[in-house]
Amino acid sequence: MVTTELNAIEAASGVIWDQDRSDPAAHFIHARSLVGLEAYCQMRGFSARALMQRFGLSDLPGEPQLGTYLRLDDFGRLLEACARRAEDDCFALHWTEIMESDLDSARQCRGGDDTVCMAASFAPTLRQALEVLSAYAPVSVDFSTFELTSDGAITTMRWTFPTSLVCSNQVVDRLACEYARRIAILTGGELPLVSVDLARETPPSPQPYRAYFGVPVRFGADVTQLRINSSALDTPNPRRNDDLFVALGELNRRRLAERRREDTILSRTCDVITLRLTDPDLSLACVAREMALSSRGLQRRLAEKGTTFQALYEQTRRKVAQDLLEQTDLPMSDIAYRLGFSAVGNFTRAARRWFDHAPSDWRRIRREGARQGASPPGRA
Repeated sequence: MVTTELNAIEAASGVIWDQDRSDPAAHFIHARSLVGLEAYCQMRGFSARALMQRFGLSDLPGEPQLGTYLRLDDFGRLLEACARRAEDDCFALHWTEIMESDLDSARQCRGGDDTVCMAASFAPTLRQALEVLSAYAPVSVDFSTFELTSDGAITTMRWTFPTSLVCSNQVVDRLACEYARRIAILTGGELPLVSVDLARETPPSPQPYRAYFGVPVRFGADVTQLRINSSALDTPNPRRNDDLFVALGELNRRRLAERRREDTILSRTCDVITLRLTDPDLSLACVAREMALSSRGLQRRLAEKGTTFQALYEQTRRKVAQDLLEQTDLPMSDIAYRLGFSAVGNFTRAARRWFDHAPSDWRRIRREGARQGASPPGRA
């Protein structure tokens, strides 16, 4: 039985949904994170599919296979659009909450597990489950950082997202609620949290967060973290299955190695550019130094991939500009600063080059198209 189940998991885990995977600046999240979203949106009185079409996700199956991924920024934009459509700043929290309370949705929620969460669900104890979630986090999501630490009495699971993720509020909520839900399952329904920090804006009403987590919640944090009472770590897991735990661990080790091989010089360069994007003096030399390479060495390796530092810098700026214009109400001066332009006029000239419009005009055109329900033109 175990062999049959594992073979089915492994057979389904090699499929990659190629959504813009050629973009070296892109970060990804496992596509099964969307399981249950369509049903919940229907409960809220609107169609998730219509919104998915706007972000190029209409071809994604309702039940994505294991090993499929979508862009993290598109996931964030989609959830933000759902929150706006539902007029609910706690949309992702309420989505997770209803999936726990509704039987059919709860089945869908479990169906949304990827191989990392599956392995954790069969761990002997909560301690080993958290170690699995931490060790193999990159298999599920392209976090910037993810770590598990302990000072004895308190064990902390913390993570950050790439700075290029502009629409992060709902993604932060979704992942924090999902990890809390996982911990509650592993401890038989108890949630041994001490406190929660969320790296998201303070919502209009914090009360739903306190009710969900059952502990004080701090907003506007630099990192998202769940602080857990260490005394609960050795709680036996009622779903323990040693054979599946070991087998899934080996599968995740292979998948982690495969994903790390995908971490090319292009993606590493784009990551450093994104982290240093506000620096108006950012240069090839600065980025090379961050990557422990010489300028010539980085230049040569990028040339081998058919590109240049300037091309990646331009591509990264353009993508972040698009996200900030579409998804925020930031004034042009703030956007120019975040993109590393020393003057708003320089940003305006770049925007005209990228989008064929002044940035304020492009923002207005995109938003008018979204309000009319039309699919916006492809990425500028």
